Order: sequence, then structure tokens, then C-alpha cells
Amino acid sequence: MKRQVRLNVFETNSSSTHSLVICTEQDFNDWKAGRKLFDNDSEKIIEAPKLDKNQQKKAIDEYIVRQKKEKFWSEWDNLSKQDKDAWFAQWADANILNENYSDYKRYLTREEYYGQHEYMDFYTKHFATPNGDKMVAFGYYGHD
Repeated sequence: MKRQVRLNVFETNSSSTHSLVICTEQDFNDWKAGRKLFDNDSEKIIEAPKLDKNQQKKAIDEYIVRQKKEKFWSEWDNLSKQDKDAWFAQWADANILNENYSDYKRYLTREEYYGQHEYMDFYTKHFATPNGDKMVAFGYYGHD
């Protein structure tokens, strides 16, 4: 009997779902803070695209409109650079990156990632490599 083994493949005989993403702790923290996005296709945390001046103006204008409607949002000028970068990433996610997709969102904020898999169980493990690099493994698991 001939047995074939496929390299780099993980399989189960159940109807369970598993996801594993490993990234640097800095990338994870930037994603958590909203400054980076999760690429659903490559399962990597990526830099949000840099907005040109026109896109930045549109993003700021939208923030100001929303800020006036929301009771607890800070004024644009009072935001830190990190908070502004997080808003630009969120705006790019909604207005640039996913505009060519209908029901499927390729690029996700952290909230969208967890919301997309709301019926799954999640895990996050922080660890260091033998070289001292700080890393994070995260993902979800459960039954489809």
C-alpha cells in the first residue's frame, strides 16, 4: 500500500474550524489600536495604506461630521497622532480597500475580525522566540 504525505498541511476528520496567525507583538498592538489592518486573504497584519491629501481631507471631514453626532468623540485637533492614524486606517478600510468587494471584506479592523467569527472561540498567546523577539499567536476555533 502506498502512503502519500503532504508537507505543511494540517487536516482533521471533523467539521471543526481552526485559524492560526503569528505576528510580532508590535504589529498585534498596532492592529489592536486600529493603526493596522488584517488581510483576510494572506492572514497577515498589514500597514494601512497611506492616504493622499484629498483622501485625508475626506477622512477628516467624515470624522468631524460623526464627531458632531456622537456625544463623546473628541474634536479632531485634540486627537493624538496615533488616534488620527487609527482613524485614517479605519477610513481606508471602509472607503478604499474594500470598495471592490461586495459581501466579502478582505481587510479587517480587529473588531471586524472578531465580529466575522462571532460564533467561534478565540485565543491569544504572547511568547518570545529563542532570539528574544516578542510574538503573538492568535486565532479562532470551533465548529462550522
